[in-house]
Amino acid sequence: MQLRQLLLTPLCVLFVTTSATRTVTRRSHPQPAKTSASTSANKSVNTSAKTSANTSAKSSANSTAGRAGEGIIKEKPDFTPDYQKMMDKQLDKTRKKLYDHDGELEAEIPPIVGEEELEGHNALDSVHGVAMHVVVPGCAVLMFSIIAAAWLGYVKHLALIPDSAWTVAFSVVFGLFIRQLIDGGIITSDKMIWASATFLNLFLLPIIIFQSGWVLNHLNFLSQVEYVGIFAVLGTVMSFLFVGSVGYYVGSLGWIAVTAAREHFVFAALIVATDPVATLATFSKLGLDETQPLLHTMIFGESVINDAVAIVLFHTINSSWDRVTWGGVIYDILTLLFGSAAFGILCAAVLVFILRKAALPGDTVPEVIYVVVSAWLIFASAESVHLSGIIANLCAGSMFRVYGGQHLEHKGQEMTTEFLEVAAHMCDTMVFIICGAATALIRSFRGIQFAICGLILCLVARALSTCICANMANFFKRLNNEPESHFLTLKYQTMMWHAGLRGGIALVLALEIDADWCSHKATIINGTFVIIACTLLFLGSTCEPVLKGLGFIDAEAADGSPSSVTSHSRSSTKLVEDIEEHNVQKIKRGLMQKWDACFSTVLVGEAAQNRAHRKDRRLFTEELKICAGANNEKPPQRLHNFVREHVMSDIQIRKKAAESP
Repeated sequence: MQLRQLLLTPLCVLFVTTSATRTVTRRSHPQPAKTSASTSANKSVNTSAKTSANTSAKSSANSTAGRAGEGIIKEKPDFTPDYQKMMDKQLDKTRKKLYDHDGELEAEIPPIVGEEELEGHNALDSVHGVAMHVVVPGCAVLMFSIIAAAWLGYVKHLALIPDSAWTVAFSVVFGLFIRQLIDGGIITSDKMIWASATFLNLFLLPIIIFQSGWVLNHLNFLSQVEYVGIFAVLGTVMSFLFVGSVGYYVGSLGWIAVTAAREHFVFAALIVATDPVATLATFSKLGLDETQPLLHTMIFGESVINDAVAIVLFHTINSSWDRVTWGGVIYDILTLLFGSAAFGILCAAVLVFILRKAALPGDTVPEVIYVVVSAWLIFASAESVHLSGIIANLCAGSMFRVYGGQHLEHKGQEMTTEFLEVAAHMCDTMVFIICGAATALIRSFRGIQFAICGLILCLVARALSTCICANMANFFKRLNNEPESHFLTLKYQTMMWHAGLRGGIALVLALEIDADWCSHKATIINGTFVIIACTLLFLGSTCEPVLKGLGFIDAEAADGSPSSVTSHSRSSTKLVEDIEEHNVQKIKRGLMQKWDACFSTVLVGEAAQNRAHRKDRRLFTEELKICAGANNEKPPQRLHNFVREHVMSDIQIRKKAAESP
């Protein structure tokens, strides 16, 4: 009898829970609509009725729970009319908890979904609505921006303006279109912010950063990593303090609308994140990534690492301003940098080891897809454990190129490099489209004055931090007895200052500011967008003339020919070789070689054996094709098994013959 009671009671609870769940999710039976008269009549008693209903529901629920607990031991629960009435009453109480007197849902709802979207339909609830309102205009802007920017690059008087600046200008039209959707109630500004931040962080940035690590000259980067860290960590913190403190002082004078200290420092945290895409694109076009490795390494390395530092500062101020301590901030930054690097290296090592054990031919499409998809996997995994996906993906991309590339043939490496390059360029373009689309959130010109002040502070802070950090780096270079060609002279400092453009990360962080405490969020968003547009237009478009004026390229360098490179450029190509001659760098080089030997043993193995494995795989594929053409009557799976059996047996015979004395 007691066993029967124990079995029936959970079934009753399951019945009640299932019925309540169906009540929430069922759209085919919506709550009856209230007329305007009844709504106004009930409006005055809603609060009291809701309070009394909740109180009575809680008391009756407690009494019901008590009766149910007693029934397990003393009473026999059966489906009599009285018991059915109790179940119906419990179901009614559950419905009252989920709906108020106006028939609106009161249950817990995800923050991105509105109550009206659960009970009704709008354009974005269907595939057709998403296609018409988002995908079609977004793809149209992407295609037009790419073609128009490429065409304008061949116009004589407009060729200096970078493609990214044109993309932002064209995507403003897309932003105006999104504003119409927001005004029409089809989407909300919160949903647009969430979608933009998620799309940029989890879809666009992974492939951009992974491709940067893939093409990175890791020897040059590691030879300068401590100096890059000075600029990326210390320089970023210095710029943050200058922009935040001076901005707060200017605001206290009443010259700008933003006056609170927290608002100024959260703006300083997001605006110090540099994004020199236009500068690095000019470097690649002129071949300076190879002829000027020191300059390229310093600019690129700082831009990647300082993003992680800026994100730590931003989230600390945005979420825990009252608990900010310098010790905690420094600990978070160091943990994020080294923890993210170790996480990316470890994940890449595991994935490369799997690639080694697979022993594929080395030039197939699945291998390329495996390498590319690992970018999203590692980035998302790092972010899920609250590490920096940017740092993790940079290290992972370099690991895949150095060790995973040895499991690919030359054709496979070229396929992967070209695919990553095209995908990264498309993602870069989409980042600037998101920047332009942010004009949908700009409702006034209140941010113009704030943007002018912020732009001046950014340029001054960049100049001061670059000068101080360069002198510190030169001091340590002098202690290490490095050659004079590796010192950061005034023209290096000027070019590094000029490369301090702002990009998509700053804007996405601005969109993520918590409006509950920030009363001037709209002003900060407007100012951030204006600063991004100004740096892209003025700094990005003057990159090539500044390079010529500083003597990094000759006046004839527009054609990109090797003869246009200056003599200083030719001497700087021996960056790693010159460093090897000095003691401190020799120690670091020795450690790098030991780590490389360890990773090579585990992740690569014997090169000759790997080539033999890849050759066997290609032989298997070729014989499979031959047999498929000669014996078409066999089903595909049977043919695959048949050829595999014969080819693998031949491979085993050859291996035994080679091992036998």
